[in-house]
Amino acid sequence: MKLLPSRSLGDYLHDLKKSIPLGAFGRWFVENESNPEVDEELRKLWEKSADEAIDPRWTAAAFANVREAIGDPLPSRREALFARTMRYLTRAAAILLIPLMGITMYLYLRGQESHVDWIEVYAGFGQKKEVVLPDKSTLWLNSGTRVIYPERFGHVRQIFVSGETFLDVSKDPERPFIVDTKDVRITVHGTRFNVRSYTEDKGTEATLLEGSISLLVKGGQEERDVYLAPGEKAILANNRLSLESFDVATYRSWRNGQYTFRDKTLQEIITELQRVFNVQIVIRDKTLLKDVFFVTFAQGLSLDQMLEALNIDDGLSITRDGDIIEISPRTR
Repeated sequence: MKLLPSRSLGDYLHDLKKSIPLGAFGRWFVENESNPEVDEELRKLWEKSADEAIDPRWTAAAFANVREAIGDPLPSRREALFARTMRYLTRAAAILLIPLMGITMYLYLRGQESHVDWIEVYAGFGQKKEVVLPDKSTLWLNSGTRVIYPERFGHVRQIFVSGETFLDVSKDPERPFIVDTKDVRITVHGTRFNVRSYTEDKGTEATLLEGSISLLVKGGQEERDVYLAPGEKAILANNRLSLESFDVATYRSWRNGQYTFRDKTLQEIITELQRVFNVQIVIRDKTLLKDVFFVTFAQGLSLDQMLEALNIDDGLSITRDGDIIEISPRTR
């Protein structure tokens, strides 16, 4: 667990907010946070921040592009102050997490509590972690998962997740619980569910076991909430959202060491096993990566046992040297 510095990007934006009223630009930013034009400008700003020297004329031009896109010219004094702030952010961004920049800007412009410390928890490869949030909700983080949340919740309980987590959310009708991932925003209504949204995954999945959740696809053509009932899974892939049904009574979770891969390629399975067991798996023949499997690994199986199950037809040659595993077609 790491406590993110409170006197950095967040406090600076708070000071900015006190100096600049939340006018047309601020309202537009909050209401259109998923606008691809703004995302593109922020992405360019982040990439530029990796340079040691930033030309202040570039940050001013980037901000001007955003203003032009929304048709919201600002008074020159406000523009100059904001441009100076953006120059500071390009330097600060180099030492902060990429998601934190957008998170803090959104929350402070939105008018959340003026001084909140953010906490980051990361479960590394080969690890799983349990996290109890300030409202007593519980998260279980799968390997390679990161969660960022405030040290205390205000009128909205909001967390940010990259990876896979199982959530048991405390009921609190007065304070909505929101889970933000790279692709979707999930509003929770007192529930138990699983969210999977790794950066390297092609899409995002939300699996509901109990209660109710609504899901909003970010930047979608049609922005509407899709409600899930227990026993439904929402799958977002290639900007298309689909629903699948499953039997809640037979649902088994990675939390208990059981892994199910339905219609998954060997590439997807290998990526997951590398995270879970913190190993490097090398596929010598790239054509194998497209092979599709339907497999469930029972609770408690070792990595070697899982690989043996994948090689049920004995068509693979698997060699292991410590944490490095090589897989190639078996020569006949």
